[in-house]
Amino acid sequence: MTCLRFILPLVLFTATWFAAAQAEQSGAQLEIAQELLSKAEAAENGGMYMEALSDYRAASRVAPTQADIFLRMGLLKGESGDFEGAQREFAHAIEISPSLAEAHYNLGLALLGGAKQVPSWREALEQFQVALKVRPNYPEASNMAGVCLLESGDAASAADLFRKSIQAKPNAAGMHFNLGRALEALGKLDDALAEYGTAARERKPYPEAEMAIGNMLYGKGDLSVASEHFKAALAANPEVQEAHYKLAKVLRGEGKIREAQIELKLASALIQAKSDTVMSTHLSNESLNRAKEGDILAGIQLLRKALWLDPANAIANYNLGLLLADAGNLEAATLQLRKAISLTPMRPEFYVSLAAICEKAGDTQ
Repeated sequence: MTCLRFILPLVLFTATWFAAAQAEQSGAQLEIAQELLSKAEAAENGGMYMEALSDYRAASRVAPTQADIFLRMGLLKGESGDFEGAQREFAHAIEISPSLAEAHYNLGLALLGGAKQVPSWREALEQFQVALKVRPNYPEASNMAGVCLLESGDAASAADLFRKSIQAKPNAAGMHFNLGRALEALGKLDDALAEYGTAARERKPYPEAEMAIGNMLYGKGDLSVASEHFKAALAANPEVQEAHYKLAKVLRGEGKIREAQIELKLASALIQAKSDTVMSTHLSNESLNRAKEGDILAGIQLLRKALWLDPANAIANYNLGLLLADAGNLEAATLQLRKAISLTPMRPEFYVSLAAICEKAGDTQ
Protein backbone atom coordinates (compact mmCIF):
# COMPACT_ATOMS: atom_id res chain seq x y z
CA MET A 1 0.00 0.00 0.00
CA THR A 2 1.12 3.51 -0.65
CA CYS A 3 1.87 5.89 2.20
CA LEU A 4 -1.07 7.96 3.37
CA ARG A 5 -0.50 11.62 2.62
CA PHE A 6 -3.18 14.18 3.30
CA ILE A 7 -3.74 16.51 0.35
CA LEU A 8 -4.40 20.23 0.63
CA PRO A 9 -6.95 21.94 -1.61
CA LEU A 10 -5.54 23.01 -4.95
CA VAL A 11 -6.60 26.62 -4.50
CA LEU A 12 -5.50 29.13 -1.91
CA PHE A 13 -7.32 28.27 1.29
CA THR A 14 -8.18 31.73 2.55
CA ALA A 15 -9.33 32.92 -0.86
CA THR A 16 -11.64 29.90 -1.26
CA TRP A 17 -13.68 30.46 1.84
CA PHE A 18 -13.46 34.26 1.86
CA ALA A 19 -15.26 34.79 -1.41
CA ALA A 20 -18.05 32.39 -0.47
CA ALA A 21 -18.44 33.92 2.97
CA GLN A 22 -19.03 37.49 1.89
CA ALA A 23 -22.72 36.93 1.21
CA GLU A 24 -23.29 35.28 4.59
CA GLN A 25 -21.12 37.01 7.16
CA SER A 26 -21.07 40.57 8.40
CA GLY A 27 -18.04 42.72 7.68
CA ALA A 28 -16.90 42.50 11.30
CA GLN A 29 -17.21 38.71 11.31
CA LEU A 30 -15.27 38.43 8.06
CA GLU A 31 -12.50 40.58 9.44
CA ILE A 32 -12.26 38.50 12.62
CA ALA A 33 -12.33 35.21 10.71
CA GLN A 34 -9.71 36.42 8.23
CA GLU A 35 -7.45 37.49 11.09
CA LEU A 36 -7.84 34.11 12.81
CA LEU A 37 -7.10 32.24 9.59
CA SER A 38 -3.99 34.31 8.96
CA LYS A 39 -2.80 33.53 12.50
CA ALA A 40 -3.58 29.84 12.01
CA GLU A 41 -1.68 29.64 8.74
CA ALA A 42 1.32 31.43 10.25
CA ALA A 43 1.31 29.04 13.22
CA GLU A 44 0.99 26.02 10.93
CA ASN A 45 3.86 27.21 8.72
CA GLY A 46 5.94 27.68 11.87
CA GLY A 47 5.25 24.12 13.04
CA MET A 48 3.04 25.26 15.96
CA TYR A 49 0.23 22.82 15.25
CA MET A 50 -1.71 23.16 18.50
CA GLU A 51 -1.84 26.94 18.12
CA ALA A 52 -2.89 26.55 14.49
CA LEU A 53 -5.65 24.12 15.39
CA SER A 54 -6.91 26.45 18.12
CA ASP A 55 -7.06 29.40 15.69
CA TYR A 56 -8.80 27.33 13.02
CA ARG A 57 -11.33 26.18 15.61
CA ALA A 58 -11.96 29.81 16.63
CA ALA A 59 -12.41 30.76 12.95
CA SER A 60 -14.92 27.93 12.51
CA ARG A 61 -17.04 29.41 15.30
CA VAL A 62 -17.04 32.80 13.60
CA ALA A 63 -17.72 31.31 10.13
CA PRO A 64 -19.43 27.97 10.86
CA THR A 65 -20.73 27.45 7.30
CA GLN A 66 -17.28 27.45 5.67
CA ALA A 67 -16.36 23.87 4.85
CA ASP A 68 -12.74 24.69 4.04
CA ILE A 69 -12.02 25.59 7.66
CA PHE A 70 -13.12 22.14 8.81
CA LEU A 71 -11.16 20.61 5.95
CA ARG A 72 -8.02 22.38 7.17
CA MET A 73 -8.57 21.16 10.73
CA GLY A 74 -9.00 17.63 9.41
CA LEU A 75 -5.75 17.90 7.48
CA LEU A 76 -3.88 18.98 10.60
CA LYS A 77 -5.34 16.17 12.67
CA GLY A 78 -4.67 13.61 9.95
CA GLU A 79 -1.03 14.66 9.58
CA SER A 80 -0.62 14.35 13.35
CA GLY A 81 -2.05 10.82 13.45
CA ASP A 82 -5.41 11.74 15.01
CA PHE A 83 -7.39 9.87 12.35
CA GLU A 84 -10.66 9.71 14.28
CA GLY A 85 -10.56 13.47 14.83
CA ALA A 86 -9.71 13.97 11.16
CA GLN A 87 -12.68 11.83 10.11
CA ARG A 88 -15.03 14.03 12.14
CA GLU A 89 -13.69 17.24 10.61
CA PHE A 90 -13.84 15.91 7.04
CA ALA A 91 -17.37 14.58 7.61
CA HIS A 92 -18.41 18.00 8.90
CA ALA A 93 -16.89 19.66 5.84
CA ILE A 94 -18.85 17.24 3.60
CA GLU A 95 -22.06 17.95 5.51
CA ILE A 96 -21.62 21.64 4.73
CA SER A 97 -20.36 21.15 1.16
CA PRO A 98 -21.13 17.67 -0.28
CA SER A 99 -19.28 18.49 -3.51
CA LEU A 100 -15.94 19.28 -1.83
CA ALA A 101 -13.76 16.65 -3.52
CA GLU A 102 -10.76 17.16 -1.20
CA ALA A 103 -12.90 16.40 1.85
CA HIS A 104 -14.07 13.09 0.36
CA TYR A 105 -10.54 12.16 -0.68
CA ASN A 106 -9.02 12.95 2.70
CA LEU A 107 -11.85 11.22 4.54
CA GLY A 108 -10.93 8.11 2.57
CA LEU A 109 -7.33 8.44 3.72
CA ALA A 110 -8.40 8.96 7.33
CA LEU A 111 -10.60 5.86 7.22
CA LEU A 112 -7.61 3.80 6.10
CA GLY A 113 -5.23 5.42 8.58
CA GLY A 114 -7.62 4.95 11.50
CA ALA A 115 -8.24 1.25 10.92
CA LYS A 116 -7.35 -0.74 14.04
CA GLN A 117 -6.68 -4.00 12.19
CA VAL A 118 -7.92 -4.66 8.65
CA PRO A 119 -8.20 -1.38 6.70
CA SER A 120 -11.71 -0.33 5.65
CA TRP A 121 -10.98 -0.72 1.93
CA ARG A 122 -14.61 -0.65 0.75
CA GLU A 123 -15.62 2.24 2.99
CA ALA A 124 -12.60 4.27 1.88
CA LEU A 125 -13.21 3.34 -1.76
CA GLU A 126 -16.67 4.92 -1.58
CA GLN A 127 -15.12 8.24 -0.58
CA PHE A 128 -12.48 8.13 -3.32
CA GLN A 129 -15.19 7.33 -5.87
CA VAL A 130 -17.29 10.30 -4.74
CA ALA A 131 -14.21 12.52 -5.05
CA LEU A 132 -13.75 11.26 -8.63
CA LYS A 133 -17.41 11.82 -9.45
CA VAL A 134 -17.08 15.43 -8.31
CA ARG A 135 -13.69 15.90 -9.98
CA PRO A 136 -13.00 13.24 -12.66
CA ASN A 137 -9.42 14.45 -13.19
CA TYR A 138 -8.16 13.78 -9.66
CA PRO A 139 -5.09 11.50 -10.00
CA GLU A 140 -4.52 11.09 -6.25
CA ALA A 141 -8.11 9.85 -5.83
CA SER A 142 -7.76 7.53 -8.84
CA ASN A 143 -4.57 6.12 -7.35
CA MET A 144 -6.07 5.47 -3.91
CA ALA A 145 -9.25 4.02 -5.40
CA GLY A 146 -6.96 1.67 -7.30
CA VAL A 147 -5.15 0.71 -4.09
CA CYS A 148 -8.48 -0.14 -2.45
CA LEU A 149 -9.54 -2.29 -5.41
CA LEU A 150 -6.17 -4.03 -5.55
CA GLU A 151 -6.27 -4.84 -1.84
CA SER A 152 -9.84 -6.10 -2.31
CA GLY A 153 -8.76 -8.51 -5.06
CA ASP A 154 -9.80 -6.61 -8.21
CA ALA A 155 -6.38 -6.15 -9.84
CA ALA A 156 -7.77 -5.52 -13.34
CA SER A 157 -9.94 -2.56 -12.30
CA ALA A 158 -7.11 -1.30 -10.11
CA ALA A 159 -4.70 -1.34 -13.06
CA ASP A 160 -7.14 0.78 -15.11
CA LEU A 161 -7.28 3.39 -12.36
CA PHE A 162 -3.50 3.44 -11.92
CA ARG A 163 -3.10 4.02 -15.66
CA LYS A 164 -5.58 6.90 -15.44
CA SER A 165 -3.55 8.40 -12.60
CA ILE A 166 -0.30 8.06 -14.54
CA GLN A 167 -1.83 9.83 -17.55
CA ALA A 168 -2.29 12.89 -15.34
CA LYS A 169 1.00 12.46 -13.46
CA PRO A 170 3.44 10.50 -15.64
CA ASN A 171 6.38 11.05 -13.26
CA ALA A 172 4.60 9.89 -10.08
CA ALA A 173 6.78 7.03 -8.84
CA GLY A 174 4.20 5.69 -6.40
CA MET A 175 1.58 5.36 -9.12
CA HIS A 176 3.97 3.40 -11.35
CA PHE A 177 4.82 1.18 -8.37
CA ASN A 178 1.13 0.50 -7.72
CA LEU A 179 0.54 -0.31 -11.39
CA GLY A 180 3.45 -2.74 -11.16
CA ARG A 181 1.78 -4.45 -8.20
CA ALA A 182 -1.50 -4.78 -10.11
CA LEU A 183 0.21 -6.13 -13.24
CA GLU A 184 2.20 -8.61 -11.17
CA ALA A 185 -1.05 -9.82 -9.57
CA LEU A 186 -2.47 -10.27 -13.09
CA GLY A 187 0.56 -12.36 -14.10
CA LYS A 188 1.89 -9.73 -16.54
CA LEU A 189 5.39 -10.00 -15.12
CA ASP A 190 7.41 -8.25 -17.82
CA ASP A 191 5.04 -5.27 -17.77
CA ALA A 192 5.16 -5.23 -13.98
CA LEU A 193 8.96 -5.24 -14.01
CA ALA A 194 8.95 -2.28 -16.40
CA GLU A 195 6.65 -0.29 -14.07
CA TYR A 196 8.80 -1.08 -11.03
CA GLY A 197 11.83 0.07 -13.01
CA THR A 198 10.12 3.36 -13.88
CA ALA A 199 9.21 3.85 -10.22
CA ALA A 200 12.81 3.28 -9.14
CA ARG A 201 14.10 5.77 -11.72
CA GLU A 202 11.55 8.45 -10.84
CA ARG A 203 12.21 8.32 -7.09
CA LYS A 204 15.65 7.77 -5.65
CA PRO A 205 15.88 6.09 -3.27
CA TYR A 206 12.80 3.87 -3.46
CA PRO A 207 13.55 0.70 -1.43
CA GLU A 208 10.11 -0.85 -2.04
CA ALA A 209 10.58 -0.62 -5.81
CA GLU A 210 14.13 -1.98 -5.58
CA MET A 211 12.86 -4.93 -3.54
CA ALA A 212 10.06 -5.61 -6.03
CA ILE A 213 12.56 -5.63 -8.92
CA GLY A 214 14.98 -7.80 -6.95
CA ASN A 215 12.27 -10.32 -6.08
CA MET A 216 11.10 -10.61 -9.68
CA LEU A 217 14.64 -11.08 -10.98
CA TYR A 218 15.33 -13.56 -8.18
CA GLY A 219 12.29 -15.53 -9.25
CA LYS A 220 13.59 -15.56 -12.83
CA GLY A 221 16.96 -16.88 -11.67
CA ASP A 222 18.89 -13.71 -12.51
CA LEU A 223 20.55 -13.72 -9.09
CA SER A 224 23.50 -11.43 -9.69
CA VAL A 225 21.35 -8.56 -10.96
CA ALA A 226 18.75 -9.25 -8.26
CA SER A 227 21.42 -8.90 -5.58
CA GLU A 228 22.26 -5.40 -6.83
CA HIS A 229 18.66 -4.34 -6.28
CA PHE A 230 18.61 -5.92 -2.81
CA LYS A 231 21.75 -3.94 -2.01
CA ALA A 232 20.10 -0.76 -3.33
CA ALA A 233 17.08 -1.38 -1.09
CA LEU A 234 19.36 -1.84 1.93
CA ALA A 235 21.36 1.27 1.09
CA ALA A 236 18.11 3.23 1.30
CA ASN A 237 16.73 1.34 4.30
CA PRO A 238 19.04 -1.05 6.22
CA GLU A 239 16.03 -2.46 8.10
CA VAL A 240 14.49 -4.31 5.13
CA GLN A 241 14.71 -7.78 6.65
CA GLU A 242 13.69 -9.58 3.46
CA ALA A 243 16.53 -7.92 1.52
CA HIS A 244 19.11 -9.22 4.01
CA TYR A 245 17.64 -12.72 3.77
CA LYS A 246 17.46 -12.80 -0.03
CA LEU A 247 20.95 -11.34 -0.36
CA ALA A 248 22.24 -14.04 2.00
CA LYS A 249 20.79 -16.73 -0.28
CA VAL A 250 22.44 -15.17 -3.33
CA LEU A 251 25.80 -14.89 -1.55
CA ARG A 252 25.61 -18.48 -0.37
CA GLY A 253 24.91 -19.60 -3.93
CA GLU A 254 28.01 -17.71 -5.02
CA GLY A 255 30.07 -19.48 -2.37
CA LYS A 256 30.49 -16.36 -0.23
CA ILE A 257 29.62 -18.13 2.99
CA ARG A 258 31.01 -15.58 5.42
CA GLU A 259 29.19 -12.66 3.80
CA ALA A 260 26.01 -14.74 3.69
CA GLN A 261 26.24 -15.47 7.42
CA ILE A 262 26.55 -11.75 8.16
CA GLU A 263 23.39 -11.01 6.18
CA LEU A 264 21.50 -13.82 7.95
CA LYS A 265 22.54 -12.45 11.34
CA LEU A 266 21.31 -9.01 10.36
CA ALA A 267 18.00 -10.50 9.18
CA SER A 268 17.61 -12.39 12.47
CA ALA A 269 18.35 -9.26 14.50
CA LEU A 270 15.64 -7.37 12.61
CA ILE A 271 13.14 -10.17 13.24
CA GLN A 272 13.89 -9.97 16.96
CA ALA A 273 13.56 -6.18 16.95
CA LYS A 274 10.20 -6.45 15.20
CA SER A 275 9.10 -9.05 17.73
CA ASP A 276 10.08 -6.71 20.58
CA THR A 277 8.08 -3.88 19.02
CA VAL A 278 5.00 -6.09 18.64
CA MET A 279 5.25 -7.30 22.24
CA SER A 280 5.79 -3.74 23.45
CA THR A 281 2.59 -2.64 21.71
CA HIS A 282 0.69 -5.59 23.18
CA LEU A 283 1.85 -4.77 26.71
CA SER A 284 0.97 -1.11 26.22
CA ASN A 285 -2.58 -2.04 25.18
CA GLU A 286 -2.94 -4.50 28.05
CA SER A 287 -1.80 -1.83 30.52
CA LEU A 288 -4.84 0.28 29.61
CA ASN A 289 -7.14 -2.66 30.31
CA ARG A 290 -5.58 -3.06 33.75
CA ALA A 291 -5.98 0.66 34.41
CA LYS A 292 -9.66 0.54 33.39
CA GLU A 293 -10.11 -2.28 35.90
CA GLY A 294 -8.73 0.06 38.55
CA ASP A 295 -5.27 -1.51 38.88
CA ILE A 296 -3.15 1.50 37.92
CA LEU A 297 0.06 0.11 39.44
CA ALA A 298 -0.20 -3.08 37.38
CA GLY A 299 -0.72 -0.90 34.29
CA ILE A 300 2.41 1.10 35.13
CA GLN A 301 4.44 -2.10 35.55
CA LEU A 302 3.29 -3.39 32.16
CA LEU A 303 4.21 -0.10 30.50
CA ARG A 304 7.69 -0.19 32.02
CA LYS A 305 8.13 -3.67 30.54
CA ALA A 306 6.86 -2.35 27.19
CA LEU A 307 9.44 0.43 27.23
CA TRP A 308 12.22 -1.96 28.22
CA LEU A 309 11.45 -3.87 25.01
CA ASP A 310 11.03 -0.77 22.84
CA PRO A 311 12.14 2.54 24.40
CA ALA A 312 11.05 4.43 21.26
CA ASN A 313 7.41 3.39 21.63
CA ALA A 314 5.82 6.85 21.79
CA ILE A 315 2.34 5.56 22.70
CA ALA A 316 3.74 3.53 25.60
CA ASN A 317 5.59 6.62 26.85
CA TYR A 318 2.38 8.64 26.55
CA ASN A 319 0.25 6.03 28.32
CA LEU A 320 2.82 5.74 31.10
CA GLY A 321 2.69 9.51 31.56
CA LEU A 322 -1.11 9.37 31.92
CA LEU A 323 -1.03 6.53 34.44
CA LEU A 324 1.73 8.18 36.47
CA ALA A 325 -0.42 11.29 36.63
CA ASP A 326 -3.38 9.19 37.78
CA ALA A 327 -1.12 7.73 40.46
CA GLY A 328 -0.24 11.26 41.63
CA ASN A 329 3.35 11.33 40.37
CA LEU A 330 2.98 14.50 38.30
CA GLU A 331 6.69 15.25 37.94
CA ALA A 332 7.43 11.81 36.47
CA ALA A 333 4.30 12.08 34.32
CA THR A 334 5.45 15.33 32.72
CA LEU A 335 8.88 13.83 31.97
CA GLN A 336 7.25 10.82 30.33
CA LEU A 337 4.94 12.95 28.21
CA ARG A 338 7.83 15.14 27.09
CA LYS A 339 9.61 11.96 26.04
CA ALA A 340 6.55 10.90 24.01
CA ILE A 341 6.47 14.32 22.31
CA SER A 342 10.17 14.12 21.47
CA LEU A 343 9.52 10.78 19.75
CA THR A 344 6.34 11.82 17.93
CA PRO A 345 5.98 15.61 17.93
CA MET A 346 2.87 15.79 15.72
CA ARG A 347 0.31 14.26 18.09
CA PRO A 348 -1.95 17.05 19.42
CA GLU A 349 -3.30 14.92 22.26
CA PHE A 350 0.23 14.61 23.67
CA TYR A 351 0.46 18.39 24.07
CA VAL A 352 -3.07 18.69 25.47
CA SER A 353 -2.37 16.06 28.13
CA LEU A 354 0.99 17.60 29.00
CA ALA A 355 -0.61 21.03 29.39
CA ALA A 356 -3.32 19.62 31.65
CA ILE A 357 -0.80 17.82 33.88
CA CYS A 358 1.50 20.83 34.05
CA GLU A 359 -1.45 23.01 35.06
CA LYS A 360 -2.42 20.47 37.72
CA ALA A 361 1.16 20.53 39.00
CA GLY A 362 1.18 24.32 39.04
CA ASP A 363 3.78 24.54 36.24
CA THR A 364 2.57 27.04 33.66
CA GLN A 365 5.89 27.55 31.91
